[in-house]
Amino acid sequence: GENLASGADGGGIILWTLHSTDDGEAWKIHKSLLFHRKDVLDLQWSSDGSYLVSASVDNSCIIWDANKGVVQQMLEGHLHYVQGVAWDPLGQYIASLSSDRTCKIYANKPQGKSKNTEKMNFVCQHTLVKAELQNHDESKVRLMYFNCYILLMCIEQVR
Repeated sequence: GENLASGADGGGIILWTLHSTDDGEAWKIHKSLLFHRKDVLDLQWSSDGSYLVSASVDNSCIIWDANKGVVQQMLEGHLHYVQGVAWDPLGQYIASLSSDRTCKIYANKPQGKSKNTEKMNFVCQHTLVKAELQNHDESKVRLMYFNCYILLMCIEQVR
């Protein structure tokens, strides 16, 4: 693609655009997005490239309107760092994975219309919690990692 996003310590996000130069191509800063209060750990574009979702050490996710450079919606509810986010290819779900050992699945429940398009509104539909095994012998405890993208695909298949 021609757009790139990078997250930074301190909560900033930079949107970059690919430009042609005499020497080939170069990435130049297009926009800076500032709203997270702490480090950004993960980013993912929507399938159409219009939106970006970010995960942060401030325990939140933010959906950004990449064209306008503004916050579209905040997704809160995790009790610890949000370490990963995934957007399903159809744009109907977002999954967030946190060090609080939960994976939250947000579904888009549009509210009203704005300029002939439905206004997105992601609502937490499911919270998956990693269960601790009864036996606390660390050598026998198996850690379960959620791959949010695969999880989203499974949920879509079940629907």
